[in-house]
Amino acid sequence: MAVDLAKMSLWLATLSKDEPLTFLDHALRDGDSLVGLGRRQVAGFTWERGPVQTELSVNDAVKRVAELRSHIRRAGPSAPPVELEELWEKARAALTEVRFYGDLAMEAFFLETTVTARRARRFAHLADVQAGETLAHRERLAERRREHPPFAPFHWQIEFPEVFERENPGFDAFVGNPPFGGKNTVAAANVPNYPRWLKGFHAESHGNADLVAHFFRRSFDLLRTGGTFGLIATNTIGQGDTRSTGLRFICQDGGQIFRALTRYKWPGQAAVIVSIVHVAKGVVPSRCLLDRRAVDEITAFLLHTGGHEDPERLEANAGQSFQGSIVLGMGFTFDDAGRNAGDEPESGSDEEADVVGIPSPLSDMERLVAENPRNREAIFPYIGGAEVNTSPTHEHHRYVINFRAYPLRRASLEAVAQDPGPTPRETASAWHGAPDVQREGWRRSGIVPLDYPDPVGADWPELLAIVEERVKPERAKKSDKAARRLWWQLLRHRPELQAAIADLDRVLAISRVGQHAALAFLPTGMVYADSLIIFPLLTHSAFCALQSRPHELWARLFGSSMKDDLRYTPSDCFETFPFPVDWEARPDLEAAGVAYYQHRARLMVEADEGLTTTYNRFHDPDEQGPKIARLRELHAAMDSAVLAAYGWTDIDTTCRFFPEHPDNPADEGPTNRGMKRHRYRWPDPIRDEVLGRLMVLNAERATGERRP
Repeated sequence: MAVDLAKMSLWLATLSKDEPLTFLDHALRDGDSLVGLGRRQVAGFTWERGPVQTELSVNDAVKRVAELRSHIRRAGPSAPPVELEELWEKARAALTEVRFYGDLAMEAFFLETTVTARRARRFAHLADVQAGETLAHRERLAERRREHPPFAPFHWQIEFPEVFERENPGFDAFVGNPPFGGKNTVAAANVPNYPRWLKGFHAESHGNADLVAHFFRRSFDLLRTGGTFGLIATNTIGQGDTRSTGLRFICQDGGQIFRALTRYKWPGQAAVIVSIVHVAKGVVPSRCLLDRRAVDEITAFLLHTGGHEDPERLEANAGQSFQGSIVLGMGFTFDDAGRNAGDEPESGSDEEADVVGIPSPLSDMERLVAENPRNREAIFPYIGGAEVNTSPTHEHHRYVINFRAYPLRRASLEAVAQDPGPTPRETASAWHGAPDVQREGWRRSGIVPLDYPDPVGADWPELLAIVEERVKPERAKKSDKAARRLWWQLLRHRPELQAAIADLDRVLAISRVGQHAALAFLPTGMVYADSLIIFPLLTHSAFCALQSRPHELWARLFGSSMKDDLRYTPSDCFETFPFPVDWEARPDLEAAGVAYYQHRARLMVEADEGLTTTYNRFHDPDEQGPKIARLRELHAAMDSAVLAAYGWTDIDTTCRFFPEHPDNPADEGPTNRGMKRHRYRWPDPIRDEVLGRLMVLNAERATGERRP
């Protein structure tokens, strides 16, 4: 279908109405462009690179096909259609056997999961080919091409042999809009072992990379020296594992990005932001255009400076950023408002099952506490990204039962001995005096001796009954063994976070996914949802450094994105960031942070608006009220203080309103106001200069930490 549509489109676009519709048959081929072998691999009946042990007879057929296709290409418009069709039929017939060899070799990879099994399958297939026993294989492969999902390898070097037989082999250009897809989508939409093939086929690739990175790699591999490609990509092409798999490798392997639009809103109603990237192979372009600006180079990050490699994690930042708890079951919670839309997990994530189960009403919690005040010890305020971003005071409205890492219950010695873990012979007389290894076994089993001195879940029987009724049945369906076995505990209760904040009365928090990268102070003594990132920091100096534009720019570059929102990942956004010296306790940063935070807090309370609405107004050029204007001034003061702490006083911190998607006229309509149209920020040259300096500083700090 795709080939037929392409044929019709080209036929109409070239105004070749006098030509038969079939005159492009030799040029339009179909198959999976990421799955296939080179000519030497087909001849060697292997997907492995390097010397081959077998040499099937393919060269004569490929040369014959190249000659026939050259005849078709040289034939002028006056060539009779019958003659072209005859040449094409001969070429297809000559390729049939060679294509079959390639498909059958490839199938051996996808049918098995281990190296040993794949090689055994390959040798078995090869033996059948050499013995001439191939009919069953041919029928099966033909059927698999018609299945959903299909198994349809595409061997570029034998489908277009004339392209690869010339002195400088490869295509002159690729232009395309390849599909996007995360690892779960890629695995679900393709034949088994597809992700394994991609990781093995493209060296130094990551399993978390978006599918589009592999199309970038494949296109680059198939270019001749001096060739170029221009591809549309997800806006994560310059971020994280997708960047490392695609553009980083390409730029370090002779590729040069010579033009890029980093953020282009796809026409239509869908909130899809794409990047458009042009790459040359083996040549240095005379000039580069980054978002329509002339620059000396474009890096794999789609910046004009800073290099292609990821920044390194810094030891100085370790242990200061944590994701909140994964509850895995709303049955743990008390809530009259229901699940927060802002805390929706992305499909396929570890937290997705948090939506399963029904919260208990707050009246039940109040009754349980009134009947047994001790129940309050295991019920905690529960807050997520939605409350932080929508409440003017960052107020929570939910509570959660939290048994921490407590065992389930105490039991007699016989019951403990019968439980998985210690055997009867290994069981001590009681907790007191038992060896550490046995104590750990009891804890893992959830059942401990009667003299166990610390809390257990059964110490709160009314709360445990709720969890057993509302959570345990759903946990029993999970593939995660720990989720099933420790059903009374939060899936990830983050003891390392609790240890880090034990002596603090407040922390800094940011929503893990959000539009504005806005931070706020929250009290301790709460359970923070997985939709929050928590920093065990309590000074306004730390707030100033994290809320400033240098850190926001860094987070937007090295975090990933959902639609057009920032996804803040501590390992990429915080642990790599080169903070100014003494950033947690500088008087100048403290003063700037206090002024900004207090003004913002008053503004939100007076307007009864949360962080999201407040920053929507902050970025709206039509919003010129004195209080929002003052917030912008105070933000600039924070930026200046932070840049001065680096010693970068030469940087102009003046901001302007810039369209979010300047290359899309659809954003200019009267209904697309505020955040959707504009962002109040530094101009691109200033942004890129600061990011470049930060990347250099990260490299210097990392080098310094490695010195003995």
